[in-house]
Amino acid sequence: MLGSLVCLAAIVAQPSSQVPVLEVPSSNDEYIVLQAWVNGYDMSAEEASAWRVLGPAMLAGCTGYTPDQVRRFTTLAGKPMSVDVFDDTMRFEVLLPQEGWESAARVFLTILTQAWLRDEDVEAQIKSASYRSQEPWAIALEPWNLMVDQLKPSDIKFMYEKVIRPENLSFVAYGPIEAGVMSKFVQGELGRWRVPPRPATPKNLTKKEALLRSGTGLTSIELRCEPVTPSTPFNSARVLATYALGVGKDTTLYRKVREEKALAYDVDG
Repeated sequence: MLGSLVCLAAIVAQPSSQVPVLEVPSSNDEYIVLQAWVNGYDMSAEEASAWRVLGPAMLAGCTGYTPDQVRRFTTLAGKPMSVDVFDDTMRFEVLLPQEGWESAARVFLTILTQAWLRDEDVEAQIKSASYRSQEPWAIALEPWNLMVDQLKPSDIKFMYEKVIRPENLSFVAYGPIEAGVMSKFVQGELGRWRVPPRPATPKNLTKKEALLRSGTGLTSIELRCEPVTPSTPFNSARVLATYALGVGKDTTLYRKVREEKALAYDVDG
């Protein structure tokens, strides 16, 4: 499919003022797949935690449609709308039926541009994300985990207004649909979008030095000593001590450095 996307990337040329829409018509597919991609930016750990919560929180509902209508329209093809949140991008996806796809696509776009983000829905997502991110090894691997339980609903709403904007969006549509049709539909719907002014960053989300930054590669620290041989004095005791100290997940180094202190992803001896 990636090859198809590359080959057909120029099917619909967009004016620079419009949101990019890549269309890949295919008569072999049963459903139309519509994706919205949101670009991120260089975030602090605090901002990254709000970014991670935002995507799932947006799926709770939107202005103009009841939760039942959202569920009904976005599952017309038998699969609910979904979101995948990565470090620097976010992908929303919905499957559309060939007949009546416009209704489902309209709800999909409304969720993007007019998400409810009610306090109770956002708080539920913060609680869920906080519960999932409390393992010390997860904090060491992704610093944003440490900040989740400090978030407030207003932080998520700030992130929504900052990143869900026309200049950060692009769309991909593939399946049994004529070239140009989805692009025209998306541009028409987004043309009625009243985009709020870009908000100022709250003080608690301002740029700070993260405890550990991801995306900068891995650093390995190795400590060596003289090898233990059968002729080494107290060799059996030394081997036993080495295993007790750092070989396996039940050892002192593993439990202290990784599980308790969250200073490393892996410790071994």
